[in-house]
Amino acid sequence: MKNLEKRFNTMKKLTVSKTCANKIPAMEGNPISETEVTDLLRMTLNWKAPGRDQITNYRLKQLTATHTHLPTFFNKLIKEGQIPNWLATDVTILISEDENTQRSKNYRPVTCLPKIYKTNKSIIRKQIQQYINNRNLMP
Repeated sequence: MKNLEKRFNTMKKLTVSKTCANKIPAMEGNPISETEVTDLLRMTLNWKAPGRDQITNYRLKQLTATHTHLPTFFNKLIKEGQIPNWLATDVTILISEDENTQRSKNYRPVTCLPKIYKTNKSIIRKQIQQYINNRNLMP
């Protein structure tokens, strides 16, 4: 009997969640601006491990001419709804956590994605976070 009651309560919560979700206005697609790109790059750490493209945050910061073109590229990706394989291809490196490098359990994987991809993702995440905060959608 308790299992049935537990299932009913879970289903009830899901129904309430769906009802609340229907009341939330859709997020408008705000185009990514040059200011957002520049501000985000300013906050990144210079020498974090680069992805397959070997472009570091330091280089992206210094190549200020790209700051005007990146928003156009990012907005095109969002509009098309697809990310090219070259942009989302990662490099996974095994890092030893111990001096004993002979044992495989002493390694942990670190995945490095291209900085351009991470910049795009971070700006989108920030826009979503602002939308949630402005509408008090999260407690």
